[in-house]
Order: sequence, then structure tokens, then C-alpha cells
Amino acid sequence: MNLDVFTLTGQKITSLIQGPREPGTYVVRWDGTDDAGETIGTGTYIYQLRTSGEAILTRKLLLVR
Repeated sequence: MNLDVFTLTGQKITSLIQGPREPGTYVVRWDGTDDAGETIGTGTYIYQLRTSGEAILTRKLLLVR
């Protein structure tokens, strides 16, 4: 399972989850930083969840500071 955050132009900002997970419910909190630990600005971003069963869920998110 992978959960990644992208800009609207498709640039990958960070990976919040990587690797297999047991079935269940999870809560993931993102602090608004990229993979380098730099704070990113307020705006609209895309998150994408990919499961091992090849299901893909893509949604917009709004980061407000």
C-alpha cells in the first residue's frame, strides 16, 4: 500500500505510507512537509492511495495554514 501526495502538476511531494499493511482502519496525519522536511505552502494538492490489489484512489485535498 502506498499513500502519496502530489502537486496539481503531478510532482511528488511526499510518501505518507509505503509497504504492506494488515487489513483494518488507519489514521494518517500529514504535517504539510515534503520528503526533505521543508514546509510547503497553502494550496490544493492531490493524494493517491494504491493498494496491493491494484486499486487506486485519487482525491484532492486543501492544505490551509
